[in-house]
Amino acid sequence: MKLKKIFSIVFAAFAISLASAESMRDYVCVVRSNLPEKTISFLKDYRNVMEKAGYKSYAEQIDEYIKEGTFGSGFTIRANDGKLYVVTNCHVVEDAGTVNLIYENEDGSNSEYKDLKILASDEDIDIALISVPQGFSRKALTLSSRSVNDADEVWAAGFPSLKGNPMWQFSRGTVTNNRARIDELLSSDISTLIQHSADIDSGNSGGPLLMADSSVPASYSVVGINTWKAVSRDGTNFAIPAKVIDSFVSNAVSGTKKSVNIDERIKQFTNALKDEDKTFLGLAKFVSNEMISQVGDEAFLSAVRTASGSMREALMQLYAYSPVSGMRYSIAYVVWSEFQKNGKPLDVAYSEPESTGENWTVKLTPQGRKELTSVWGVEQGRLRLFEFSTIRAKGTSIWERGHEDFDIADPFLIDLKGGILYPFATKKMGFNIEFEYSMYDFITFGAGFCSETVNVKKECSSTTEEAKQNTIYVGAGLQLPLWIDSFVVIPHANVQLGFANFFDIENHSSKTVLSYGGGIKVGYIINSVCPMLTVDYMHSTYKGTLSSGNEEWPSNSLRVGIGLQVLMQ
Repeated sequence: MKLKKIFSIVFAAFAISLASAESMRDYVCVVRSNLPEKTISFLKDYRNVMEKAGYKSYAEQIDEYIKEGTFGSGFTIRANDGKLYVVTNCHVVEDAGTVNLIYENEDGSNSEYKDLKILASDEDIDIALISVPQGFSRKALTLSSRSVNDADEVWAAGFPSLKGNPMWQFSRGTVTNNRARIDELLSSDISTLIQHSADIDSGNSGGPLLMADSSVPASYSVVGINTWKAVSRDGTNFAIPAKVIDSFVSNAVSGTKKSVNIDERIKQFTNALKDEDKTFLGLAKFVSNEMISQVGDEAFLSAVRTASGSMREALMQLYAYSPVSGMRYSIAYVVWSEFQKNGKPLDVAYSEPESTGENWTVKLTPQGRKELTSVWGVEQGRLRLFEFSTIRAKGTSIWERGHEDFDIADPFLIDLKGGILYPFATKKMGFNIEFEYSMYDFITFGAGFCSETVNVKKECSSTTEEAKQNTIYVGAGLQLPLWIDSFVVIPHANVQLGFANFFDIENHSSKTVLSYGGGIKVGYIINSVCPMLTVDYMHSTYKGTLSSGNEEWPSNSLRVGIGLQVLMQ
């Protein structure tokens, strides 16, 4: 009988949890960002440029991003002014002009509140506050004031992504570190973090971390806001404590704002430049949406060409998630690179800020390098970078850009080509076939086969005779791939080392051949392929051994052919 009572108590408690989980959807919502019109216009133009340039997959990602946007989670609270608001993460809405809130109702329908204003946001603590319309009557969660201890049971509520769509999830876990210090996520000068094991995934950002609390109507109170997930460890998730949320909300609704101090902001910026743990990632918060709309495309292409493998991969993943985020971090990378040498940050000197109307101009000088100009302005209540001298918009300078639609082409190309080979000495046509792989903008590697008729020295004679030879070769080269709108022009130089076999000539068999020369390729990009016309001048030296000793035979030839380049995306 005693065992039966224990099971009854456990079952009753479990039933209460289920009921509360069901009603928790009344408090937690999807937060979907609406991009500013200026950003949408910029992205559409950029999408067309990328498609013309052959970056079809990038163009498709922009289409999807414009259509679907990004989303996270949020939850309703009642502030000390008596009004309702929605709390979410700053990074959920950092690209947004306005947001839509979507709540799931008990009958399975959705209630959506559109084009709501972001009342306040703070990237240092990654929290944002959204104002709601008059007549908004959703239930509010309570921010907890009690301490969280290791092994406490917690729940995470939100709408993680499933196949690109938000899907409700209410998961249970425990506090595994009630005072996690991770300065890369949140400065420990501000607060420690709550580390817990309740499942969260992409889309959970901004949702509440909850503890059971019978003293409040929801039966749960908010002990934190879920913000980060450690991808390298299972069950290692981080939430910003409720006390930080409470302080932020109180300041936001009372009108107390962080002071806009350019001197302090530049100090923060230069300190971020020296942070070897965060690298360029720590600079993203300084990049304005205005700067993204002006030079984000240029910065992205520049960054993916020059970044190391791991950094390039990170930028590509960010771009795939959100093209705007990819551009934001690309700008951060390009700026950060100006202050690095041999993998180490340089000391930075900076001038007194000069006010230019609503903006400030600050000169930054990395140790041993030239002075750089930065322009700062206020955006969403925060000082952000609007301009930086090494990142120019298209058409800024004829020498920096050459033409409004002029740029270095995609560095990752596969080139298949073939054509006729014309030796100037024998004037008898031959042919060549070649495969080439281009990487890092300017370097090529390849292999090929050619057949030509050359003049070969006779055995024990100073005279020559014609001989047909077939050569298999490998090569390397330098190139400068350029495109103007959809046209590609590639000046290049090559060195080839091969193995030649002569036919029908007594005492001549296999020889080595060294060739060098250069030429030009001209093509037109169609989606992800580029048909090309190629012209090359090559000088070849055949080396072999006769009974009279080592001998060399030169040959000069013109190679004209057609090719097809495939852009690797």
